[in-house]
Amino acid sequence: MSVLLRLFLIAGSLISFIYILRKIKKSKMQIEDSIVWILWSIALFIVSIFPMPIIYLSELLKVQSAANFVFLLVGFYSYYRIFSMATQISQLKEKNKDVVQKVSLLEHKYDHMLKALMTEKKL
Repeated sequence: MSVLLRLFLIAGSLISFIYILRKIKKSKMQIEDSIVWILWSIALFIVSIFPMPIIYLSELLKVQSAANFVFLLVGFYSYYRIFSMATQISQLKEKNKDVVQKVSLLEHKYDHMLKALMTEKKL
């Protein structure tokens, strides 16, 4: 792994770590969601300082270079995160649909009760 790539990874991991902490501090990101990103930035920092395990794995798996292996890992991780977010979005859509249906039923009952009260007052 080239020195330039290692410096780029160190800078990227530190910048992302600081950015995540600032988002948490400003309450713009939940801690549960940010833990994954914090761990990812720490892992990237460790890999950039100690690249030998990545170099060994890339040679073991016959990947052309360690940089390609890091890029492959980032791609797999991104794919996993997108899939898990899509699953969460589907669950939230289902919950949203249930809430909308319950609110609609309550509004219908409220309107029906209001009409009944109005007709009672007229009598």
